[in-house]
Amino acid sequence: MLSIEEVSAQAKLACLESGHHMPMMIICSEKGDGIIGFGNMPDTTEQKTKMFFMAGKEVAKKQPGSIVKSIFFITEAWMSKCQKGEIPDVRPSQDPKRKEVLIINQLQMIPEKKSDGVMMEMIRDASNKLTGLGDAELAEGTESPLLKAFYVGFYMGDKIPEEELGSKVEIEDFKPKS
Repeated sequence: MLSIEEVSAQAKLACLESGHHMPMMIICSEKGDGIIGFGNMPDTTEQKTKMFFMAGKEVAKKQPGSIVKSIFFITEAWMSKCQKGEIPDVRPSQDPKRKEVLIINQLQMIPEKKSDGVMMEMIRDASNKLTGLGDAELAEGTESPLLKAFYVGFYMGDKIPEEELGSKVEIEDFKPKS
């Protein structure tokens, strides 16, 4: 099974080679690994949550009876840092002190449940060309609501109508038996 360190190393290489990284998900199941690339990401968390839920539902249709062991999501994002404990009052994309980062999130369910994240600052030159990525910072316990939505869509997609899905998804009750 893939580790977050392996996925992060591959994502870093791909990003440096192409100058960017398309949002993508890697699904590790007992029937093999798969990749989903996302062209355009919606603007709101609720829209993204629904998109990931529907992606999980569609993958489940193509892999009936499969068990998901681990899911990764790789994307570029803007990040703001708190100054003196104060949360910025603007979205990270609007913060003049923002940083561009490559983020890799993992939700592992088998053999044990864990959520981790890796973040690397994207370094660009004056012409906006990617020239490097900062050191990978591992954040253990980082949870991704989008990966939870995929997981719930995979296991419960046929039981939860899309319109009832909110931006918060809880998966505690949906872990399959290994």
